[in-house]
Amino acid sequence: PPSLRLEAETLPLEPGRAAQVRLLLGGGEGLRLEVEGPPGLLARGWGDPARLGYALEATAPGEALLTLWAGEGLRAGTYPLRLRASLGGRGAEASLRVVVQDPVLRPLEDWRPARPSLLGVAFAAGFFLALGEGGTLLTSPHGEGWTPRATGVQARLFDAAHGRGRFVAVGEDGTILVSPNLRAWERVPPLTPEWLFGTAFGGGRFVAVGSGPILASEDGRAWRPVARPRGSLGDVAWGPGGFVAVGMGGALLHSPEGLAWNPLAPATQAHLRGVVHGWGGYVAVGDGGTILHSPDGKGWTRVASLGPDLVAIAHG
Repeated sequence: PPSLRLEAETLPLEPGRAAQVRLLLGGGEGLRLEVEGPPGLLARGWGDPARLGYALEATAPGEALLTLWAGEGLRAGTYPLRLRASLGGRGAEASLRVVVQDPVLRPLEDWRPARPSLLGVAFAAGFFLALGEGGTLLTSPHGEGWTPRATGVQARLFDAAHGRGRFVAVGEDGTILVSPNLRAWERVPPLTPEWLFGTAFGGGRFVAVGSGPILASEDGRAWRPVARPRGSLGDVAWGPGGFVAVGMGGALLHSPEGLAWNPLAPATQAHLRGVVHGWGGYVAVGDGGTILHSPDGKGWTRVASLGPDLVAIAHG
């Protein structure tokens, strides 16, 4: 019969942070794991600020890791969870109490250096991915403890996204890597020698942009060029209004589904380096401290020119 035991029965969490607990399993291959909690509380992965996100990852024979993320809007309190292991009609259960505490203020100066050089960071499916030179890829569920991942490439990596149950990372010389679990990475045969600086997933499709054509893929493995912009593009984002890509000379492109791309009227001549979608719409940043805003990804307004160049932006 299957067996299930938790390394800890109580797990403290702060809103906006993550914690992990180890599961000790017995029963052999084909064991199925499930997590149950109060109605409306649990969500696979991460993304809902009012819920508790989770992911299960097999780490070794007889072991698994449960990662839990407390949304920033989750109220303090004790939340009971029940874990089930089943195999061939027989099952085992274990209980876990998640204690969400009020957030603790921490000093912002407590930083540690990292080597080699890191060139980008992304948040996908509940994990931070830090990417850099020599195929460097580090992952973390909470941004503190980082795990190096072997990618099998020496190319610089710049950005990553998640969709269709897999992670995609992009980089120099048209490098595209795919992984279902952050551990084993497969290199996709490159379509172009041009560098890829940004990638995003939305509407059931991956999109990658860079110094060459815009690429699209439904599964992260089979890619095709769908448009060739006039200049280099530095970033791409997905939101309810569709995909938005930004680039050199204030380039702004919009696509509702990632296939047909329309150039938009420029709102600036400054090079644009980063774009993101948040609760207030799309925001793009670039040289000269340029900040642009769009509620729908189509009509853009310059809202600031702050002086120093801005090269990246995130929302959370």
